[in-house]
Amino acid sequence: MLVACGGRTGTLARDARDSGVDLGGRDAAVGGTADAGTDASIADAGAPEALGVRAIAIGAFHATAVMTDGALRAWGANAFGELGDGTTEMRLRPTPFALPGAASLAPAYSRTFATMTDGTVRAWGLNLNGELGDGTRVNRTSPTVVLGLAGVLQTVDSCALLRDGTVHCWAFGDPSNLTGDGVTNPGSPTPVPIVGVTGAVQITGSCALIQDGTVRCWGDNEHGQLGDGTAVDRSFSVEVLGVTHATAVRAGFSHRCSIVRGGEVRCWGSNDGGQLGDGTTTEGLVATSVPALDGVTELALGLGHTCALRADATVWCWGDNAYAALGDGTLTPRRAPGVVPGLSGVTAIGAGLFSTCALTGDGKLRCWGSGQFGQLGDGTTEFRLTPTLVAF
Repeated sequence: MLVACGGRTGTLARDARDSGVDLGGRDAAVGGTADAGTDASIADAGAPEALGVRAIAIGAFHATAVMTDGALRAWGANAFGELGDGTTEMRLRPTPFALPGAASLAPAYSRTFATMTDGTVRAWGLNLNGELGDGTRVNRTSPTVVLGLAGVLQTVDSCALLRDGTVHCWAFGDPSNLTGDGVTNPGSPTPVPIVGVTGAVQITGSCALIQDGTVRCWGDNEHGQLGDGTAVDRSFSVEVLGVTHATAVRAGFSHRCSIVRGGEVRCWGSNDGGQLGDGTTTEGLVATSVPALDGVTELALGLGHTCALRADATVWCWGDNAYAALGDGTLTPRRAPGVVPGLSGVTAIGAGLFSTCALTGDGKLRCWGSGQFGQLGDGTTEFRLTPTLVAF
């Protein structure tokens, strides 16, 4: 089972092959903007005995949850139908929706993807540049089939990991958001293979974890988020420098982090909010270690903040805090990891662009940060400086 964070940006899972909410099968934005590049990350919490939340997946401004009885819930922004309930009505509290045959969910930036038990993919929400892969640019308020895909293990915002270890992506975009198919054409309406990616076991935000423990990324590189030592966009995948023995990779809006053997965290890319955790605000063109942080089992990345779940079930966050995404009761940014007070027994974490959520072993879900679009699920649009219970 798994937990997630927000549209070409971060993922969370015990099994490196899955970064969405696992539904017991096999294995995010508002307004009229295009995909901003955040990843929906998902983390698994196991199943508490009492009825509660089993797994979560957080998008940019919306979220989904799997309850311990298998029921699905969604809440937050819904201007483009990203909640999949057939409407465009914002939901301030978790609202039921159904998707028979879904194996895992992965909310993104104003859209959501579902990997099905039969290896196909469904998508709904914003479709400005064909991100839903249905051959149109029509927004969808309910699930539609992504064309040309079979044998899919994991889906993350217009990219799919196939059983054979290859990665296929689709959608049109601008030249800085290349599909990685080796040509300078800024996108494809149908899935195309990413050049240089074989043996992949996990994907997140235009990056793939390879079975040999390396990480390869492609596309936009304005802030060094490809980690190849340059700020040059790539129409093919390149290896991230400074990452070996990786066990997971997660993506934020324009920064990336990887967990490596031993629970160390290494990050690269944008750092204007201190989200790389290296004590500076200097962009990282290659991966560097987050000092004084070990025993990490999961990561959640937002626009300008990063959070880590440690083996002792505590949560540590750092980076921009203008929207209280660090959960420490302040709006003060932090360039190095600091513990989120009042949280213990955490089993999974996820992040939106300006918010964070933590799931505990008793099935309770708490969120904090910006609630402007109802993404905290507490029935309001308020900001929360500290972890607040989601109103299921």
